[in-house]
Amino acid sequence: MIKIANVIEDGRLAGPQLRMLNVAQSLRKHGIATTLLIPVDKSEAFSKLISDKGINFRKLKVVCLQKRILSFLRYVVSFLFDIFRICHSIKELSPDLIHVSGGAWQFKSVIAAKLSGGKVIWHLNDTSMPMIIRLVFGLVSHMCTDAFIVAGEKVRNTYLSRANNKKIIHTIGAPVDTKRFSSIHTSYADKLQKLSDKFKIITVANINPNKGIDLIIEIAGLLRNEVKFQFVIVGPIYKSQEQYYKRLLGLIQKKKLKNVYFTGPFEHIPATLKSCDIYLCCSMFEASPTSVWEAMAMELPVISTRVGDLPLILEESKSGYLVDADPKQISERIYSLYKDKQLAREMGRRGRDVVKKMFDIESVTEKHKAIYTKVLTDKNIYR
Repeated sequence: MIKIANVIEDGRLAGPQLRMLNVAQSLRKHGIATTLLIPVDKSEAFSKLISDKGINFRKLKVVCLQKRILSFLRYVVSFLFDIFRICHSIKELSPDLIHVSGGAWQFKSVIAAKLSGGKVIWHLNDTSMPMIIRLVFGLVSHMCTDAFIVAGEKVRNTYLSRANNKKIIHTIGAPVDTKRFSSIHTSYADKLQKLSDKFKIITVANINPNKGIDLIIEIAGLLRNEVKFQFVIVGPIYKSQEQYYKRLLGLIQKKKLKNVYFTGPFEHIPATLKSCDIYLCCSMFEASPTSVWEAMAMELPVISTRVGDLPLILEESKSGYLVDADPKQISERIYSLYKDKQLAREMGRRGRDVVKKMFDIESVTEKHKAIYTKVLTDKNIYR
């Protein structure tokens, strides 16, 4: 039995947290036991999911890095104390390997993992960080890591320079349970469908500026008089983004829109996706966007900005459309799929085939197992 400690410093439920949970659950079938180390702060939803899945986890009192000045000062003051707490917990677990998730700013966890004496894999899943973060990353990663997992090729190009390219690097995209995210879901979706006869465009995302929600509102304004278009935005609104959310509501009110709906967090994501007609991603930065892959698994045609590895995955005009952050261009693409529903269905079917081939949870699990085995068996961690 291989024992893995998987650490993250941000407890809010999002793509990296779901990836940790789903892969940990799948790895059990391969004789790999994972304990998740997560922060106490803002992790209620995440810890509930972990408990429901029966995965071992521990909560740690660590301060998450944030942009606000007071929060940043707390992060700095607690830096050494948090490293000690994380290191102590890792040593108590005595894992064979430490997997640090959450992106390029997880400095505390990486340093603590190295100090614990174990082998360390750093999982990178973002493509945009301030230069100071990248500089610190370069120093910490050179001294403290044995290998990297990158969520996509754009992530690799962003962070892993020639100074690091001799270390083990595996590209592993965000996983999708293609059995759960499948068009066979009917009952709940049928109920949602009956609520509205409108043509629904859905986005699933935490409400923050990076997700381009303001751009979606601009698109909704352009399409409000054409047909019965409805824009559905599914995702939590965290306290740090309350001002942004209020600004979005103000923009909707100013434009007098009645076709934009924020649902908040939602449990029935597969069925909700099935009840809609198009998936829209207006993000400014992404790596391997789980929500897009899940929509494709549900056979929704995707319209997305050219973020992360989407230009490498989404085949233009066959499994979706790649667009600029231009409201007029995006609205035209939406309208074209509304008029040509046969094309939309064909795009959806092709998209599911792509996800099953590249991001199915079983395939992603095998890739994790491969890098774990390589790091644990190689005496020389370099290629």
